[in-house]
Amino acid sequence: MNTERPPRCHLQRFLLLIAVAGGTLINLIVTGTLQKFLFDDHQYSHGASISIRSNQNHSQNLTETSITSSDHINITTLSAARSYKLTPIQPTSLSATHYTIRINTWHRNEQLLLSINHHAKCEGVHAIHVIWCDANHDPPAEIIHHVSGKVVVERHAVNSLNERWRIMDHGSLAKNTTLGILSLDDDVLRPCEALDAAFVRWTRHPDRIVGFDARMHYNDTDSISSSGEMQYSIVLPSKSAFLHRDYLHLYITALPRSIYQYVEENFQCEDIAMSYMVSSLTGGKPPLMANYWAVKSMTEIYSKDGISGAKSHLDERHGCVTDFAELLGLKDGSKFNESGLDYLQPLQKGPLFQSSFMGYGSEPESWNTINVETLCPRLQTLVSQLQRLESLEGQDKREIQDWYLKLKEEASRDAMLAGMVRNTQEWKDRWLNNRSVSVLQ
Repeated sequence: MNTERPPRCHLQRFLLLIAVAGGTLINLIVTGTLQKFLFDDHQYSHGASISIRSNQNHSQNLTETSITSSDHINITTLSAARSYKLTPIQPTSLSATHYTIRINTWHRNEQLLLSINHHAKCEGVHAIHVIWCDANHDPPAEIIHHVSGKVVVERHAVNSLNERWRIMDHGSLAKNTTLGILSLDDDVLRPCEALDAAFVRWTRHPDRIVGFDARMHYNDTDSISSSGEMQYSIVLPSKSAFLHRDYLHLYITALPRSIYQYVEENFQCEDIAMSYMVSSLTGGKPPLMANYWAVKSMTEIYSKDGISGAKSHLDERHGCVTDFAELLGLKDGSKFNESGLDYLQPLQKGPLFQSSFMGYGSEPESWNTINVETLCPRLQTLVSQLQRLESLEGQDKREIQDWYLKLKEEASRDAMLAGMVRNTQEWKDRWLNNRSVSVLQ
């Protein structure tokens, strides 16, 4: 990397214990190797891609553009994908300093607009791609003509969650897609600083997913137990995670067709498929995690409707984990023979809980290992602050918590004032006292 000037800132047998990272214990799994995962996901959209209305640059309104999906990666098998070299991040390129957000949405216009309004303010966000799947309704004008000039609305005509990973970057849209992709659900808010910190970690490991929402497990060969070292091997890249743009293309072209078809027919498990596919292509390594403070800085935008907590939804996701692991060469079993792979890359586990608000998950890094002079001014300021906070000792470490809680409050202020943050007074007034007026539903 050029250091003369900063770039521009534009199982043997085990039991699985599943939990939201840093959050509430959800469920306990009882049988065998990678048999089942239970997830506390948010509602997913049913996506597909035919045409877009794209924002050609940050000063123009959206115009109608018909496009085709990208096929510049001519990899059609998982075996070939394991030898594929990802497009490198050039030190002085836009992709070294900025990232593209892709938001999946389905009938939650108010949540979507709150999310866009917040994330568009983040300097590191180059563009926001909205995956619009509702062929019967147009997006709200506030989104189509968003004042930030960063929004690209992809119009979809086919319902499939596979399509959230299909980047339609033919022609002018390619200019709006960086190598770094932040995949988001429409009900997740985090401070810009939390996203930038995870982005810096991702640029140092662009072949890995850097996520915020892990699923944990621990070894226990005999009985259900609450003891043991908490570990994880998967993140939910649909909910909130950074990943390389090339992986989205490889998912579309090289993912085993039986997995692709399952997602197509059942409208679920595209997140498991992506996380496992990247692990399969990186020697079985688990995804990386953002800092613990960044994980904890999330605010969930309230939605009165959802499917993630329904038992039927959780039950339907059970079968994905074992079958996908075998088909992607992460676990031996009857379906491994269908993968077309010559050898296994056993899925590895990483420790989740660390003793610091900084390091978290597999392969934690110190911010002090980063030469800030190699970063653009925006990231220099952030990393210098994180280096200072990381050096705090004893009672002074409380400053870290005070700092990120202030950032969290600022990021969620508009959602809170709209009564869209659960258990706040504004939320109680709106939803519990029958004073709800949905602005954009």
